[in-house]
Amino acid sequence: VVPCSWQHGGPITLASDTGLEDWLEVDLDLVADPDGSLRPKGHPMSVRLAGGSVGVVEDVVTLADRADPSSKVTLGWGRALPKPSVSGPRATYADVQPGVDLVLEVTRSGVEQFFIVKSKPALGAKPGLVAPLRASGRYTLAQDAGVVVVRDGDREVARTATPEVWDATIDAVSSHPVTKPWAWETPGRSGLARSLADQPQWKPV
Repeated sequence: VVPCSWQHGGPITLASDTGLEDWLEVDLDLVADPDGSLRPKGHPMSVRLAGGSVGVVEDVVTLADRADPSSKVTLGWGRALPKPSVSGPRATYADVQPGVDLVLEVTRSGVEQFFIVKSKPALGAKPGLVAPLRASGRYTLAQDAGVVVVRDGDREVARTATPEVWDATIDAVSSHPVTKPWAWETPGRSGLARSLADQPQWKPV
């Protein structure tokens, strides 16, 4: 017998809140709560996405410690937000500004945010895409080489990814998943990665 171990890029199980089961499988599929907000069915953190409103939506994303809800990180918005279309762990808010969609995608370790600019802005004009990050409770924010680090006291608990921008030409070549319909690799198994069947096959030149 050859011993082996599995490695994962994020949490795959979480402790049950009910006590009826010891551990539950992480399930990233989004569901709506009675107040209209969205949450994944099962996540290591308490994750909430805004459900949309004609009034001012203060925060579009909230990630809180399940054991200490006062300790949280929020992505601010501060303006109206359309009701999103939902597919698996992805919520798409169409036309948050003319010609710009906001996409939020829940991952095992947090939430990814994308802005999709669907039409080229006029010369000299650019969308005002501002979503401030805030922390409260035990969590504090710090800058580190162009990214934001979330700390719990002296301990780093999370950090943002380096911001990236790509254009339609690059997207046509690399087929970035955010512009493709969501699909789980195995239907009904939200624990597995998205399907890459429609991705290009790279060949050496």
